[in-house]
This record gives sequence, structure tokens and C-alpha cells, in this order.
Amino acid sequence: MTTCRTHAGPESSSAGLIRPDITAAAFDITAALIVVLDREGRIQRFNAACERLSGRREADVLGEVLWPLVLDAPEAARAQAAYAAMTPDRPIGPYENYWMTPRGERRYITWATTHLLGVDGDIELLVATGLDVTDERRIRLEREESEARFRVLFERSGDGVVLIDPHDDRLPWRIVECNEAFARMNGYGRHELIGQSIDQLHEDDLMAREGAALLGWIRAPGSAARGQGTHRRRDGSVFPIETHSSLVMLGGRELVLGIDRDVSERQRIEAQLRQLNDRLAHDAHHDALTGLPNRVMLMDRLRQEQTRAARSGTQLAVMFVDLDDFKRVNDTLGHAAGDDLLREVAVRLQRTLRPSDTVARVGGDEFVVVVPDLQGVHDAARVARRVQEAVMTPCTVGWAVWPSRWAAVSGSACSRRTERSPTTCCGTRTWRCTRSRSRARTRCASSRRTWTPRRVRGCGWKPGWAPRLPRRR
Repeated sequence: MTTCRTHAGPESSSAGLIRPDITAAAFDITAALIVVLDREGRIQRFNAACERLSGRREADVLGEVLWPLVLDAPEAARAQAAYAAMTPDRPIGPYENYWMTPRGERRYITWATTHLLGVDGDIELLVATGLDVTDERRIRLEREESEARFRVLFERSGDGVVLIDPHDDRLPWRIVECNEAFARMNGYGRHELIGQSIDQLHEDDLMAREGAALLGWIRAPGSAARGQGTHRRRDGSVFPIETHSSLVMLGGRELVLGIDRDVSERQRIEAQLRQLNDRLAHDAHHDALTGLPNRVMLMDRLRQEQTRAARSGTQLAVMFVDLDDFKRVNDTLGHAAGDDLLREVAVRLQRTLRPSDTVARVGGDEFVVVVPDLQGVHDAARVARRVQEAVMTPCTVGWAVWPSRWAAVSGSACSRRTERSPTTCCGTRTWRCTRSRSRARTRCASSRRTWTPRRVRGCGWKPGWAPRLPRRR
């Protein structure tokens, strides 16, 4: 607030001719609003900027009280009361208010005032100079609102949020601010982390070594700056985090905004899901009792081995193993003993054969053995003999020894090099090649019909050697 006294004094004639023209030109050219009021608030001067903003001509408002013309009723009453309370000792300082435009829009103005004293020492005139700050005010309010939203998100985010100064000369990547979630996640209080290097949470001086490269990665246009790493808690425990970093400008400083999330629980659940998927995939292709491949995997292995045999010029043997009178084991010793017997047979078959061979359980007491890379029927016969010897060796089941009066029936079929797929020949049936105990003829029987050797040869299969089984006593 500036105070001036009006007085008269001698002036040169040239100054008297020039000064009024210069004053008038400046009064109307300036972009600032200039209004002169008397002691009652009546308008004495109203420059061109005021005319443009209010939509009123100076000639129309001279002698009118200012505030009802440019303010709404409540604000006009407050302004008039403040003006009436003004004294030379209590002038009106710089302040901000608004004027209403003809379209009803509020234009915010920052005012500075100067009063002129009369001969009686009281205020005679008040000169108010204002600047339209509507756009600046809008930008400021938007920034303040944005900062307020950021502060709310910063404080209430469930993720750990941290602001880091990557340009500090004393501490590499100094923590400027962090929220409670970030501090709690790392086992510290906020006051213990602010002002410290982010390397306090790393297992080594990561940012001191690679901070410049990381900052370049964050600055790169289009870079997502996402990654995974580890943090070390105050108690020394290390946990995995998922982090997202970006650059922000605050107070003219370039800072790194980091959003970190503890993914320990998620990784634990993902590991459980992977184990469950692996288990389901295993169960879908393996027998639950013995752990051997089931019918689905057997057919897949047959397709693969038949293709490989055709390509390599070798032969493929398929052997069928059936436990005679297995029902009697279940009936006399119980199903638990029968399950133990099936598991023992599965173990013996696997031990007898090569890792490249396939042993599958296709149901009940029936097993199928796939033996690739053979040169002929005699190779298959030798393998079949070993299989029968392994199965026929007595074993203890519960309190009984098996086999006692029961026997294993087995047989084999050897593929030709030019035959069709075993899957096409066998279909979805469970095949068993056996040698008639009466030795009347060789037959290859399925669950649906009996095939003669000629029919078997016609589809590309021929019976191979089947070991002679001991007769029952």
C-alpha cells in the first residue's frame, strides 16, 4: 500500500503540455486493470482493461459504486465493508478477488492499492491496480490438486512407494520420501529410511555400481522400466519384489519414483500351482497305483516308437503280460495284498527292462511292454524270457508266497518295418498274445474278438515267440 499526498507546485509549460498526454496513454494502453475510487467507493476512473473485462464503458460507470457492478451480492457486501473500515493507519494491502464478466465467468484478480490523502489527512482517493491471474490460478490449483491426489495415493497405496534422488553426490540413490507400506515391507520405520541410500535394502552396493545404467534405462523413451529383484529386510531376511520405476520432476529436481511389491506370497502360490499342474499332468498319463504309464501314454509311446522304428530300420516288440488267477489273490489275501503284488510286478518289470523301454499298466492285472530298437523276433524272445523270469520269481504278499498255484501268462508280437501304425492295428482294444495250453494253435485275442494268425499277419502283425508257462499242479 502506497500513500501519496496531493499538492500543487510550479511546473514548466512544456511539462504541463506533455504529462497529461503520456499519463492518459499509459492509463489505457496497459494490460493491468486500473480503477480510481473516492472515499465512498464511487468510480472516478475506469481504464480500458477494466472496460474489456467488465463489459462496461467508463462513461457509463463514472460515479457508480464499483462492487455491485463487478461482484455478486455476497462478495460485494464483504468488499464494501472492508473498504469502509479502511483508514490511513489500516490501509488495504495486496489481496485477490474476482470480477464477474458479462457471460457470468469469474476472472480472478490480484490487487495492489495506493491511496491519496486529502488536506485533512484522510483518504481522498484510492488507486487500485490489478492483474488478471485466472489462468495462473487454474494452473496452480490443478497442480495443488494433483499433488494432493499424489499424496493420498502415496500414503494409502498398498504397494511400497519411494521417491529417490539419483543425483546425490554423497549418497547414491538417496531416499527422499517413502510411504508406510514401503517402510513396513522392509521392516523399518519411515524416519529410518528417509535420507539413506536405497542400497541399504540391497544385498550389495547395487546402485553405487549400476545406478547410472539403471537411470539411463528409466530415461529411455518407451521404456517400461519394470523388473524383479530382491530386498533385504532389517532382520536380514531376503524377499523377492516386483518393481516399476519412472521419472518425476518435483521442485525442479529429477527424482525416481519406485513402486515395489512383495511377491513372496504370489511366488509361493505360483509354485504350488505349478506342482499341482505337474501332478495333474502326471496323473493323466500314469497309473495311480503303480506309477506306470497308462493306456493314454502307452498309445502315444507306440506312435512315437513306430515312427522311429520306420525311420531307423529297426523293429519294435509289444509284449503283453497278464497275471493268471489274480482274482484269487484279492479274494484270499485282500485287495491291499493285490495292490502290493501289482506294485511289485511293476517294479520287477522296470528293473528288467532298459530305460528306453516302456512298461504300462492298461487295467487290472494286465501290463504292456514296448521294446524298441530290435533286429528281429529272436531279440524279442530273449526279452520276453527275461520278463517271464522276473515275474515268475516268488515274492511274499502278506503272509503268502506268490506264485504258488498261479502263473503269469505272457506273449509278444513283433512289428514289420513296413507295417502301419500299431495304433491302427490294435485300435483301442487291450491285446493279449497267449499260447494255448493245449498247444493246439497260436491265437492273438482281444477283448472283442479272436484273431487267427493269418488275420494278424494280414494287418501287419505276426505272433512272436511266447515262453512256455509251467503247468498248474
